[in-house]
Amino acid sequence: MAHLDEGVLVLASDGTLGVRNPAARSVIGDQDRLVPPDDPAGGGREMLSLAGESLPFRDLPFVRAFAGDDVVEERFRLHDPHGPDRVLSLSVTLVEGMADLGSRLAVCSFRDVTREQDERDQLVAFAGVVAHDLKNPLTVVSGWLENLGDALSGPPDVASDRLLPMVERARGATEHMRAFIDDLLGFTVARDRPLEIDVLDLSAVAEDVASLRRDGAGRAQIQIQEGMEVCGDRVLVRQLLDNLIGNAVKYVAPGVRPDITVTADVLGDVLEVSVSDNGIGIPPEMRERVFDSFARAHAGSYAGQGLGLAICQRVVDRHGGRIWVAEPAGPGTTIRFTLPRPVVAPGAPRTLDESTTT
Repeated sequence: MAHLDEGVLVLASDGTLGVRNPAARSVIGDQDRLVPPDDPAGGGREMLSLAGESLPFRDLPFVRAFAGDDVVEERFRLHDPHGPDRVLSLSVTLVEGMADLGSRLAVCSFRDVTREQDERDQLVAFAGVVAHDLKNPLTVVSGWLENLGDALSGPPDVASDRLLPMVERARGATEHMRAFIDDLLGFTVARDRPLEIDVLDLSAVAEDVASLRRDGAGRAQIQIQEGMEVCGDRVLVRQLLDNLIGNAVKYVAPGVRPDITVTADVLGDVLEVSVSDNGIGIPPEMRERVFDSFARAHAGSYAGQGLGLAICQRVVDRHGGRIWVAEPAGPGTTIRFTLPRPVVAPGAPRTLDESTTT
């Protein structure tokens, strides 16, 4: 039991706790008795419903089990004021017990399914947004093609200036769908593509991305610090920089020429990279949420699906780094991220064990 990842504990009907393996202690602490949520002996921990609602003491899984209810693989949220909430999948089985713990005992087993639940919630949200965002342009295309069909089925001398706008609007909707599907593919690649780690000239990768943006309609000014090197997957790191620089070019006020700098500082065994711009900025309340899938700080004002920074988050996570929006020193936005620095001679291949990344 000491080596089980699953928590196991034995408790009596009066709430006294008996056997507890280390996995159980790491969740419930060292308290000797289950207590109501408002009892200080519980250390502030509280069992909530999966939706995060408080449960009356009579509805706790242990209390229900002693009342005769079956509790099998039910999910609850454990609130801990000293750490992040966890989602537990929990089962309780009644057994005949030892006299010193009372005549009725229950064995409770549980496992931490927080990550699994988060992924499930994200998948449900992901599916809903995808269905909605793909349906909208399809409706537009269908409507304009129907109008076009009606026009063409009428008099044979229909003016082209009446037909061409219909074609252009249908084409615009299909381009929106194409961009959305490209983002979805990028999101999947950032999560599932096997890493191929090598020593990268990050300055050269950033310069390659910047050269394409400088020639765009915004005539962006982009300065890249020389000599930046990291260990990473070239495809994913390029995608990371392309999304960050692309956002910096895109999110500027009308008439403003984008001005972007990519710099870095060495911090021990990682390189902390900063991408700074003169754009419209990110509201303080959105600086953490912008990395969530489909979260948009400026929805409605600028086109997009809200996946760009979610892709960046996944790429950085898979390399064992972190990414955040820095506190602005002035106008615009600075996004920082860390990647591992080379520990071998430049050009030599290196592997990265993803199981050790956060």
